[in-house]
Amino acid sequence: MDEPRSLARPLAVVAVAAAASVLALWLLGRPAEPSVRAKIRAELAGGAVQTASNAFFNIFKKTESETTFDLEVVWKDLKNAEWTVRYAVAKSDLAAAETEFGYTEAELEAQLRQPAEDMQRESLASLRALVQTEIAGSRYGRYISLVEKGPLAFNLNLATPPDDVREAVRKEFRRIAAAMAEEQARQVKDMDKEFDRLKTEFLAGRGIRLKDGEMSVAYGFCVARNRPRVRPALEAVRGAAPGLGLDEFLGLLLAYIQEIPFVDPPLEEGDRVILGFWVPPRVLVENGGDCDSKGLALAALWKNFKNSPLIVFKVPRHLFIGLAVPSPRAEGTVTVGGLRYTLCEVTGQERLPPGNISRYSQMYLENGRYSYERLD
Repeated sequence: MDEPRSLARPLAVVAVAAAASVLALWLLGRPAEPSVRAKIRAELAGGAVQTASNAFFNIFKKTESETTFDLEVVWKDLKNAEWTVRYAVAKSDLAAAETEFGYTEAELEAQLRQPAEDMQRESLASLRALVQTEIAGSRYGRYISLVEKGPLAFNLNLATPPDDVREAVRKEFRRIAAAMAEEQARQVKDMDKEFDRLKTEFLAGRGIRLKDGEMSVAYGFCVARNRPRVRPALEAVRGAAPGLGLDEFLGLLLAYIQEIPFVDPPLEEGDRVILGFWVPPRVLVENGGDCDSKGLALAALWKNFKNSPLIVFKVPRHLFIGLAVPSPRAEGTVTVGGLRYTLCEVTGQERLPPGNISRYSQMYLENGRYSYERLD
């Protein structure tokens, strides 16, 4: 998981004054049979299966049709029993998920260009009117003029006055220039606020939160939009374990996500900013992801099973999930807003059942050094 990323200003807003620039269910799963495991291992040995380094058992096979990624996954549950599921992810669902999340600098600039130009023109017109009014009302206005320097610039010019009024004229010039600079500073501040509003609005539509100049993944957006796209995976796991109770099923699903290999996505893929995050369908298709990518994949899967509230907990460079499900014990839970959330660790060096988190996560939780976001 990467730290929030600061957003560089993509455009300069310029106003010039006083000679200065200011500007899909495929097949239900079942417990793995020896013949299935032998076949998959043989394919692994022959290089026919895409796999990744992992501390757990996870065996992963991916084949493609014209319209789907057909996936087969074998993993072990918390009691060390092996399971297998087969399901398909529609290529169109993955494409849609990746298109709607993240952005390119070119897209952001294109979104802001017209508002920037409009604000530039409005700012310049306002400054020009202020200067003209000040000059017209000045006793020494005949010595001070506004000289156009192009469509988005002008200079404040001082003619050479007679010796007897030179100091008075210069003082008046400085006064008008100061009034213009004060108004200009106010306008730049207002334009910065408007730019922040426009950037925040644009990024929110791309699954990214912008706050105090830093970007982070909008968890609610990503879970809500991708919930239907990962439904085939959830249905496959349900089909594999039709008789399990709630706690046992959660443990099975959590073990499935925990065994997905840890892969750290880049901040950018090509020219697209993704903040080190893979959307839930990508986690399943690539069989990889980091804590926030796998955490939101678990959240999106669970929302297809129980549409109950959940919480995303963040500690420095890490994330884990809280699910509002009944728990027989208080340990391993956190109560927020009257609801008790069972904590679920999605990454680490061992399978941890629901209600157990790593020492690292526990340390920050006990010290109060965490933040959380509720996803109702």
